[in-house]
Amino acid sequence: MSSVITKQWADIDGWWDNHVEYHGHGLEVVSKLIEQSNLQWAANESIFTQDPLCESWEPQSPMSGPLRTNQEENWSQWLAHLIRSSDGRFSHELFGVPEQSTTSVDREIHMSSQEHHDRRVDIIVEFPELSFSIELKKGDEHYEKSSEAAYLAEANTDHDKPWTHYLLVPELKQPAVVDAFGDNIDLSGAGTPTIYSEAFVDVEILWWNDVAAALRRAITAEINENWQASAYLFITLIEQKIMQFHSQSAIEQITAGGDVPDLASVRGVDIDDQIKYLRASLGGDPRD
Repeated sequence: MSSVITKQWADIDGWWDNHVEYHGHGLEVVSKLIEQSNLQWAANESIFTQDPLCESWEPQSPMSGPLRTNQEENWSQWLAHLIRSSDGRFSHELFGVPEQSTTSVDREIHMSSQEHHDRRVDIIVEFPELSFSIELKKGDEHYEKSSEAAYLAEANTDHDKPWTHYLLVPELKQPAVVDAFGDNIDLSGAGTPTIYSEAFVDVEILWWNDVAAALRRAITAEINENWQASAYLFITLIEQKIMQFHSQSAIEQITAGGDVPDLASVRGVDIDDQIKYLRASLGGDPRD
């Protein structure tokens, strides 16, 4: 029996060696990219001098810190605050609208319907000439109601401004989104990922990665330092709690010993995703 077990372990030795080498190299690349980013942060005009991934949330429980990260309502509240208090740069980076302040940002709006189900819309954003609705998801995978909620947002509004509707989800949840909408979703990459609906309205997909990247681009342009502080902390939480990226200190802890148990603790997220994201934030080609 022992010889059989020994052979079974021998069969995976090569795979495990490759696994350790792959993650070890990937974490080294991420660490160097964060160091490069630190140089940019030290030279920029924001009040912060280090990349947000230098702030570690790794040891924290889901209930620690200023945000109850297991409750989607708290993420919605924070995002709505950043949109509402933006002087226009963040809204421009996130939605592609001209740099301007919002006229109103509301949360948890009850939408009634005699023909359909009553729904709540997580966030409604009003600009002078545009309206947006956002259905925000973190862990919940009940995506099907997003088109109906978006439709009711339009139906319950007495203005004729054009609407854009978003479903905000972690990119890690892309398979679940595809399962929910099947052939009604376009993720071809030719344009903005979109959920098409014949019964209600179309909804564009917004990834949490897009929110974090928009915050990174906007933080040096937004004038208000209170906004910058709130945005910086939100970046750290999005990137580590939702996108599941590794912080600099976590990488240092994992690679300090360089042994198998340390590298085995690396989460199952593709390290290449973090490398591409950081390269893009540095202004380079994420494919390099």
